[in-house]
Amino acid sequence: MDNIIVYIDDAAHALQMLQPMLPAGGQRNPTRWIVVGCAPRVTHRVSKWVTHSARESWRGKWAEKVFSQLTPLL
Repeated sequence: MDNIIVYIDDAAHALQMLQPMLPAGGQRNPTRWIVVGCAPRVTHRVSKWVTHSARESWRGKWAEKVFSQLTPLL
């Protein structure tokens, strides 16, 4: 079994990079994909005006959106 760890911050770029690594039609070698989402950083100026819980909520929504685009492919 192959283990592939992927760090992503943008779904479109990740799809472009993952296409060559996806198994071809006849391959049966199982692969375990470990996908780690790295949310874009928030500047220190923004962090003055946005609460910690709002930032965590934004990161959760961001991760859900990105993973929903990538999961069907893997």
